[in-house]
Amino acid sequence: MIRRAGSTLIFSALLTLALVAGGRTQEWPLVTAELHAKASQQGAVRVLVQLDAPFLPEPGPLTPEHADAQRREIAAAQSLVRASLSGITHHVIREFDGSVPAMTLSVGADGLRMLESLRGVVTRVVADRPRGRLLVESSPRIQASQTAALGYDGTGTVIIVMDSSTLARARIAR
Repeated sequence: MIRRAGSTLIFSALLTLALVAGGRTQEWPLVTAELHAKASQQGAVRVLVQLDAPFLPEPGPLTPEHADAQRREIAAAQSLVRASLSGITHHVIREFDGSVPAMTLSVGADGLRMLESLRGVVTRVVADRPRGRLLVESSPRIQASQTAALGYDGTGTVIIVMDSSTLARARIAR
C-alpha cells in the first residue's frame, strides 16, 4: 500500500512537471527572421543591440558611485559582446560611452547568430535606422539658441531614444 501511494505520488509529480514545462511560452527570438534574411542578402546589416544591464538615466536618482558601477556593468556587457564577436566579421559603430546599455554594430549573418546565442547578455537586436537630423524643426523646439547662449553645449551628454512600440504591436498581433 505504501509502495503504491509512493508510486502514485511520484507519477503525479512527474506529470505536473511535464505539464508545467510544456506550458511555458516560447521565448521571442532576439533577432527577427527578416533581419537574418537581410544580412544574408546584403552581407551585413547595421543593428542596435540592447544589453541586459541595470540602467537608470544619468543624471538622476543615481549617486556618482552608483553611476560608475552602472557604467562598469554596461562596459562589461559590451566587452563580452565584442569578445564573442572576435573572429567574426563585424564593426562596432557606437557604444554610447557606457552610459546606455546598448551598442550599434554592423554584422553579417554569422554575427547575428552569435548575438542571438548571447541571450542573457543581449536582450534584443533590431535594425538600426539612422535618421537624418532636422535641425530646422528641432532647434527652435528645444530652444537650442537660448541654451547655447547660456553656455550649455551638450559636452558629456548622451541621448538615445529607443522606441519599442513596433515590437509591442508585433507581439499583440501574434
